[in-house]
Amino acid sequence: MKKRQRLSAYCCYLRDDLPTQVSIAVKTALIMPFRATATASLPAEVFDYIQAFIGVPTPPTVSLPISQQLPFGRCINQMVNSYLSSAYQSIRETGTMEACGLGDLLDQVRQKAMEEGRRLGINVMSADKVKSHGLEAARLRRHLVELEANRTSDVAKTEEVRLALERLEADDPMWQYWVARRRMKDTAMRGAFQEAAINRDKAKAAKKALPQYQLSGLWVADYEGNSASRRLQLIKMAYEDDDTLVARKVIGDMHVPEGQVTFRVDVSQLPSLNPLSIPGQSVGTYVEALEGEGQVADPGHANAHFVAGRLILLGERTIAFGWVGGGVDRWVVFERLNDELLSEILRQHRRLHMTGE
Repeated sequence: MKKRQRLSAYCCYLRDDLPTQVSIAVKTALIMPFRATATASLPAEVFDYIQAFIGVPTPPTVSLPISQQLPFGRCINQMVNSYLSSAYQSIRETGTMEACGLGDLLDQVRQKAMEEGRRLGINVMSADKVKSHGLEAARLRRHLVELEANRTSDVAKTEEVRLALERLEADDPMWQYWVARRRMKDTAMRGAFQEAAINRDKAKAAKKALPQYQLSGLWVADYEGNSASRRLQLIKMAYEDDDTLVARKVIGDMHVPEGQVTFRVDVSQLPSLNPLSIPGQSVGTYVEALEGEGQVADPGHANAHFVAGRLILLGERTIAFGWVGGGVDRWVVFERLNDELLSEILRQHRRLHMTGE
């Protein structure tokens, strides 16, 4: 039974977390439907929403929606499916993920992503590097807007800031995406459809390099913030249109239950520069934040409503969301689901089931 449970967890890991990790690595939105059918009942220790693939006679396969970028897409598909085949055999034989070599796969995928980024003229940066560039760009943008708003300001100073901004934005995918999308709309309005298509492709390429577009998948958070006995909740994040990230609770609490939206953010906006501090995180005096809204409620989901919120990317596997409106000032840190966190959630689920909490 223990081996079956581990395989169930492993299949969930492949279906929900591995696609997102690969998505981060290749900087592209990713959907990985398994072409397999469950042939065994779900172990009682695993949540009902997990579709186990125990008993499947062949390894699961995936199809990444990047085939339009051949041979890049074909290469990534072959790479990931080769990993799935070897990992499938390993987990069947050992009952653990210890020999699956996921890190090696992700390193290879990241290398391919960097090569593709260079081919497209896009600098594929890590979340930390994007954050560093973004802070400098945000300061320059804010200064430029202030100067241009004052018609009596020094023209030479305005041009100096503009040139500095142009140099910086050669490595700023967010600005590249925003500018390309704006130009795409402008040229389409003028009937210059060939130019609009070029800008559309530039926007798509830049979007793949933006961490805020690679957040789909399962995340874990402790809303109570009690380090002595934390109670983890499972959150599923998805893009319900091209630019709106919606986080829904898979495991909820007495305030916002399972299936309800916990926060949503338009990730297409240019981030604002805010003097924010998050407990337990060293993110500097000023950080770039995406404006959104988060749900709050009384026990029993009574008086549920949304207040202003802010999303901050702390790294490729860690983000934070703050409920900062309507008299609320609360931050929660989210970690991307991994094998260790999944095991902790399963232990917590069994403990709560046994105690009847």
